[in-house]
Amino acid sequence: MMKLSLQMHSLRSMNEWVDLACRAEELGFAEIHIAERLDFPYPTWPTLFLMAEHTTRIGLGTGVTNPYSRHPAVTAKMIAMLDAYSRGRASPGIGQGDLWQFDQLGIDHDRPLAALREAVLVIRHILSGKDDGFPGEVFSIQPGLDFKWKAYREYTPIFVGSRSPGGMAVAGEVGDELHLPNCVSPEFVALAKEQVRKGMQKAGRTLTPGPSPRGRGELIPLASSPQCGVSLDREAAVRHCQERIGGFIEWMKVPCELMGIGQDEVARLSQAKRSGDRDYLHRNVTPRYMQAFAVAGTPQAVIEQLETLAGLGLDHVTLNEPGPNLDEALELLGKEVLPYFSHQ
Repeated sequence: MMKLSLQMHSLRSMNEWVDLACRAEELGFAEIHIAERLDFPYPTWPTLFLMAEHTTRIGLGTGVTNPYSRHPAVTAKMIAMLDAYSRGRASPGIGQGDLWQFDQLGIDHDRPLAALREAVLVIRHILSGKDDGFPGEVFSIQPGLDFKWKAYREYTPIFVGSRSPGGMAVAGEVGDELHLPNCVSPEFVALAKEQVRKGMQKAGRTLTPGPSPRGRGELIPLASSPQCGVSLDREAAVRHCQERIGGFIEWMKVPCELMGIGQDEVARLSQAKRSGDRDYLHRNVTPRYMQAFAVAGTPQAVIEQLETLAGLGLDHVTLNEPGPNLDEALELLGKEVLPYFSHQ
């Protein structure tokens, strides 16, 4: 059974997120994720708490936060408080972050993989209730620090989001799930499996029954967040995703290299998106882009594409920016797509 969740980047207010969370819960989505970025017009953690207040079942996650904008100890507290407030529904995710923003802020990020690894370990250490300190190379905590609160659950799973081979390996070392931003190409998923396996072997990890979620076979669960276009108007659904792909393709260096897509081609697509040249995107975001970065079409077509992703080994898909009409897309996903996978 594939888990299906939601992620959005175009919402403009906390109230819009609350409305979406309530609707997503009503329709049966597993989780809803909010990315933490300085250029988004809503504060991530207060919004998650507000969503928790108005829902009762749906998982609530950061998709993703980072190790740099706050100390992992502070993130641990936010996770613990959200988990308690939502009665065990926090689904925290952490990644390396948008390094260009750290450059603008003057934040040192010369060891992103070490910071990512230690951030997860620090958060876990604190949530476990230990007060014996953490002697990390990037982050450290002195012994005896009393946080005066306890985690709501005995174990809170943490997923790692990364598009880089090194970050994928870190997920294998310390994460409970690897989240692959945007891309679902077979080449990219195969690379992720290879790197997760390396990370797990490095850490001596094996999947055994316990609080940490189990993936398929010997690997932790794999997730991704393709763009989502679903509509009774197939062409409108495809165009929606073509335009969305043009907006983030420049950040997909590793997937594009695996697919043999040149940087000059990527630059032309990115420029078309910035200049608002939709016709160029509709002509040049070809089926190979769509297969790698989106699920799009009628509900039946989306079901078939999601089945293909399950066959690749994805356990969890976070549908990114459903459209072209959000209300119609949610209705079709909730009434036709989710029931299909919940009964598999």
